Amino acid sequence: MRQFFKHGYFVLLLVSVLVIKTARADNSSAQLTIACSANFSATMEQLTALFIAAYDQPIAIKVSTASSGTLATQIMHGAPFDLFFSADKAYPARLNKQGIGIETAQYAAGVLVLYANKQNVTLEQLTSNARNLTLAIANPKYAPYGKAAIQALEQLQFKPKRLIRGNSVLHAFQYVDSGHADLGFVAKSVLWPQQQAKAIEIPQSWYEPITQDVLLLSTSSHARAFFEFMQSKPAHTLIQKMGYKLP
Repeated sequence: MRQFFKHGYFVLLLVSVLVIKTARADNSSAQLTIACSANFSATMEQLTALFIAAYDQPIAIKVSTASSGTLATQIMHGAPFDLFFSADKAYPARLNKQGIGIETAQYAAGVLVLYANKQNVTLEQLTSNARNLTLAIANPKYAPYGKAAIQALEQLQFKPKRLIRGNSVLHAFQYVDSGHADLGFVAKSVLWPQQQAKAIEIPQSWYEPITQDVLLLSTSSHARAFFEFMQSKPAHTLIQKMGYKLP
């Protein structure tokens, strides 16, 4: 699935749905539904596989992926998710304040990078040539990584020829990967290791910390088990490997 995201073989929908099943899953299997911010989708795929392998009964997991703001709106209108993995702490806190959800916990800290698919240059070289470049970012209205990108732009005093706003950070990455943008502010986690090597990590003092929280939404024992699994060493090891900082 991560490779699928990385190439031009798909059109990123506002909400994409990934259904993950165990080989043992049948009509009597337990069910779990997860709302996942776009930046965390590839990591979530691997985490669910780890959880399924270790869980003490068959379970089918459905993951819906979109920007955090889009998912929060769906939850506010009654979408039946068991867990919400946001790209920030604000959306879970806002939902919780309105009486939605049971408990929150930080599961990762995001890292913002500037990615230029066909270049390997410094920030100084990019900013000096800004008027000739098209830059992609996630829509800051819905995506925390988009808000961080705007803050980084203010620090850089970067004025590109054209600014493209994607529905999510994955959409912003797709603009760069497909050649429709020269570069983009994206989450480090959406890049392959070889792509991460040529991306420029933005100083964290340039943007508000991207504290990513999970909100437990249901009283399901399966949801509680996954919520607690996210605090385990195997989960933390994978999250760090995928380009995040640990809580």
